[in-house]
Amino acid sequence: MADKEKLIPPKAKVEQKSEDKSEVKKEGKVERKKSSIDAAGKEERAKIADPFAKELVKSQNRKTLIEKNINNLPKLKEVLDGAEKVDLEQLSVRALMKLEKAYPGILLYAFTDVVGSKEKIDFAKWELYKKPVEGLRLKIDFHGNNEAYDRIGAGDLMPAAVRKITVYPLDYRGKNTKDMQRTSTRRLGLKGNADIGSGNAKGNSGNGFFDNAGYMPIFTGDEVLIGGVDKSFEDKFSKTDKDGNKELDYAAYDKSEEADKDKKFLDKLVENDVVLKERGGKNFSAEYDEEDIKRIIDKCGENPKVKELVEIAIGFAAALKKYPKGFKGPYEYRGHIIKHAADCGKWVAQIRRMAGFNSPIGRTVFNGQAHYSGRDYRGHEAKPDQLKSILKPGDWIWYYNGNQYWRGLHSAMFLGWKDEDKMIADCASGDGGNKWRMHRNGTNLNPDDPKGAPVVWINKPFG
Repeated sequence: MADKEKLIPPKAKVEQKSEDKSEVKKEGKVERKKSSIDAAGKEERAKIADPFAKELVKSQNRKTLIEKNINNLPKLKEVLDGAEKVDLEQLSVRALMKLEKAYPGILLYAFTDVVGSKEKIDFAKWELYKKPVEGLRLKIDFHGNNEAYDRIGAGDLMPAAVRKITVYPLDYRGKNTKDMQRTSTRRLGLKGNADIGSGNAKGNSGNGFFDNAGYMPIFTGDEVLIGGVDKSFEDKFSKTDKDGNKELDYAAYDKSEEADKDKKFLDKLVENDVVLKERGGKNFSAEYDEEDIKRIIDKCGENPKVKELVEIAIGFAAALKKYPKGFKGPYEYRGHIIKHAADCGKWVAQIRRMAGFNSPIGRTVFNGQAHYSGRDYRGHEAKPDQLKSILKPGDWIWYYNGNQYWRGLHSAMFLGWKDEDKMIADCASGDGGNKWRMHRNGTNLNPDDPKGAPVVWINKPFG
């Protein structure tokens, strides 16, 4: 080797070194080339340094492993009506519930990871997911499945024996801290079943974990601590099917004292929940009298486009009163055939389109929600003076009312101030389960009031 080195002139050695390490000689110095590969590498390193991006890579790797294990389950094709392979991101909630019924514990395996464990627990040892133990802490990951994210809760994942949990929501820093934790006071029902596939959202199926503030939803990134396991409770409401397999007896539960206790708990929750009754976005009615409507229209200003937008928002809510409760379109109004919107944001967009705005997204003038993730809006909401100076009739707003959907936010159209000093606004909105309507008694937008609904996004109808 030494003899071979002697045969290479010094200059050739430098050039060889430069070729190997992407270096060039310039004025007696060796400098590194700034190649596109280097730039790409820097970008990838930056992504890995980002805790959210790093977690996403882990999630994608786990998803691949989970799908591989599920695809090896016996009789999978029969359970999923002919489907030979699963994609966790695409499976409907109904299909997921079929999987859970055929393979109890499979959803807990698919959508959770044990906190502190570097690797996914071996699928062959997933007995832990059938019988989770007290003190087990799990991290939720719905792997991009939006329907599961919206409609599957802890009551659908946990065996009936688990009667108490603590949820640590993911905050805007990507942390699961104690300051946002909620511990259940009662679990309603035994366990979610196939009924969830009929369109129920989290908390609307009569099952799940509740504290004194209401239903406790879970979302990707949240952590759940199992705090109470009662195997005898599950055994009490179980039966044996024709094949000798043990299954939950929902009929027996519905006739039991526990079902009566569930009803009393819910009745008391609604009776005592002042926030549920008074907080913005939670209490609605289409009943606005002529005086109210005139007051709102008179305060719209002189812009004819804005007046038309507000008139349509109010008039459409009034027109929908003729449709029966639970009806989900299509609706007819002013010659328009209107579909039932899938969510609150799409309702506002439809109203703007009816008023002639080709692009429903106008000009965003306040965007606090862009500066945090998760549900912890604190420090990013519009302040009272900002709201009073910025908000005008026809504006599209997102505010935090703590609901079980995306980041606890609700979307509505601001129509004017009902009481500007108290910051009570006239608003209208709809959502996936309810048609467009006016908010009864107005909407409290005061961020300094515990009963208020802090605004984190404001958009003008004009670009």
